[in-house]
Amino acid sequence: MTKKTVALLLFGTGLCVLYLLNIPLDEAMRLLHEVPKRPLLLVVGANAVTVLLKAIRWRALLRHAGARIRFSTIFSSVSAGFFLGLVTPGTSGEFGRVITLDVDRVTGFATVLFEKVWDLVILALLALTALVALKLHGAALAAGVAAVWIGGALAVFLVARRPRLASAIPRLVVRRVLSRERGDQIAAIWLQVVALLQNARITVFSAAFSIVMWGIGGSQYFGVLRALGVNATLPMVLVSFFVPYLAGVLSLVPLGLGVFDLSTAAASGAFGVPKAVATATVLLYRILVTLVLVMWGFACYLYRIRKKGRAGAPSSVLEAQREHRERG
Repeated sequence: MTKKTVALLLFGTGLCVLYLLNIPLDEAMRLLHEVPKRPLLLVVGANAVTVLLKAIRWRALLRHAGARIRFSTIFSSVSAGFFLGLVTPGTSGEFGRVITLDVDRVTGFATVLFEKVWDLVILALLALTALVALKLHGAALAAGVAAVWIGGALAVFLVARRPRLASAIPRLVVRRVLSRERGDQIAAIWLQVVALLQNARITVFSAAFSIVMWGIGGSQYFGVLRALGVNATLPMVLVSFFVPYLAGVLSLVPLGLGVFDLSTAAASGAFGVPKAVATATVLLYRILVTLVLVMWGFACYLYRIRKKGRAGAPSSVLEAQREHRERG
């Protein structure tokens, strides 16, 4: 863990502590004890669907690139990536799932980056939709939402149609902080990402999966609100979940710690949700979604590292034996 990650974690933890010291925590805990348990099982079960969909999408992207790997292996690797992504700045650690597989590094990183680009694009569009929903109503709202999504699609189309420009920007950026060689490596990865963007079928496929997975996340948050007796609406979910989630990702604080929690509770309050209920919502979402995915992902991460270590052990032994014979 780098010094920057530790600093961001401490900052996020400080925000959480500051928040918890200034809200009716006792009342929030009482609400958690009283919440019906059966509906919450659906919230927990939806985590498995998210991981499954993410694994299906990554397998399709890898196969498109010519890499064929067993689905069970990809599933465990994606699960490990959830853990790595949630505990690193801006979910950047999710790229670590590539090292748990025997796959070409450029291809592996490019496909994961392609996924993350789409996840971020869709999240940003959902957050913009939420902001539009706050300002407009009726026909104006429909027109505003259409403008947001059509504008996003046009932006992606323009990037895909201008691969040289799209590749020049990241190369210039990374060369300012990395060596020329590393900059060229990252540029090569980005070229593959742009090539994927130019494939209409893969682009629509990945975007659709991102929409569905974010929809599952929003539904989980909606389910938590309903379990706590809140008459949740679509605008409430859009504003109090997707906007704070985007803020948490962009803040680079691991888990969006503090940033997501404070923003979600504040946004819920804007819709008339009492502080205690807003706090209980955040805590319950963290327990049922964030904590479950971190624990499951950590177990899968240990499994993948151990399995890869075992797979590498025989070849190491053979190399040592061959070297001993040559010396003899």
